Amino acid sequence: MKKIIIVSAIFNLVIGLFITFFPDMLFNILKIPPPNYTPLWQILGMTVAVVGVGFLIAAKDFKKNWPIIFLGFIGKLFGPVILGISGIIKGQLPQAFLPLCLCDFFWLFPFGYALYLSKAEIKKFYLS
Repeated sequence: MKKIIIVSAIFNLVIGLFITFFPDMLFNILKIPPPNYTPLWQILGMTVAVVGVGFLIAAKDFKKNWPIIFLGFIGKLFGPVILGISGIIKGQLPQAFLPLCLCDFFWLFPFGYALYLSKAEIKKFYLS
């Protein structure tokens, strides 16, 4: 599980830093106009990278650091839902963003399993 969380951390760091330092590149690859609010897109990238740092911290002892994993789980669940429902289904974003939604959903399974393995720590947290 530790290795999977480290892979997730690296994934988030790479994607986040990519968006932060090359904010228009994804839009150029998808052949869609970049947003007029580049700094907000860059802040999202920075946030994704910071989450990656959190995952690196959590990987050391994911059971003890289950709150970080839980926050990651929530982000991986609601990020794609918001992107998919608000953006793609309502036509505010092109369908080319669909792989981003599916990519985040992939991480729900290992994060959910890590939380399952952490249930004793979670129980201690709520019973203390």
